[in-house]
Amino acid sequence: MMSLSSAVSHFLNCFLGSFPSPHAQITAEELQSKKTRRKNNRKNKAVLVSIDNTEWVNDTPKTIWKKVVDEVQDYFQYTLDCDSIDSALERYNLQRVSLLRQFCLKAVIPTRAVLMAHLALYCFANSQVSIALRLMYETRYLALLCHGDNHPEVALIDSNIGLILHAAEEYDLSLRFLENALQINSKFHGAKSLKVAMNYHLVARTHSCRGDFRAALQSEKEAFTIYKHMVMFIFSQINICMYSTLKQHVDVNKVQTVELRIRLIIQNSY
Repeated sequence: MMSLSSAVSHFLNCFLGSFPSPHAQITAEELQSKKTRRKNNRKNKAVLVSIDNTEWVNDTPKTIWKKVVDEVQDYFQYTLDCDSIDSALERYNLQRVSLLRQFCLKAVIPTRAVLMAHLALYCFANSQVSIALRLMYETRYLALLCHGDNHPEVALIDSNIGLILHAAEEYDLSLRFLENALQINSKFHGAKSLKVAMNYHLVARTHSCRGDFRAALQSEKEAFTIYKHMVMFIFSQINICMYSTLKQHVDVNKVQTVELRIRLIIQNSY
């Protein structure tokens, strides 16, 4: 996008600037008509900026701040009792450079981390294990800078690092990352989550490679318990649907038999 830098600059001016009505720095070429733009697209076979992509030109400090307040209320259920960025800085004793730093951390670093994680997976698929491992370590470092170690994405990164270390036969170090991923997923997704079951399976496989078959068997049992609980829950839901259907079309005795069976299944599954 040709106007990407102008859009980012205008957003930062509206969000952090002190000027009440900043003007967007956009060239006349970027504001030409749709018809001319489409003609250029067909001629040059390149996607350029159309007039639909210039809505940001109309943004002002007031509209940007209203979007911030609405987003905070919807996402965090927190009300910002400030009418502008200046009053917020004064009330919470903040600095503009601090907000700019956090904006860069939250907007730029995750994008770089995602790209590095994808590159690491491609390298691993191409048998470049050492390069993939370095890239995943860098991805984990960026994630820690942005979110800290208590975040679901860190669990995914640790799982990938554990798998790469397992392929490199570094089983002890692999186990550390896999157990950390298991702990984080258990916290965020619950003890009966399928993500937790997969982590238990990976931990069990690593234990078996280390020769600790007792721990491997215990971890595999935990994974089996979660899968069994999930299957029984789905099966009970199917039976409930069957019961509601039979209740409308079948006699009372058959419905009571199905109802008793459903109760036994639910009782055994929980």
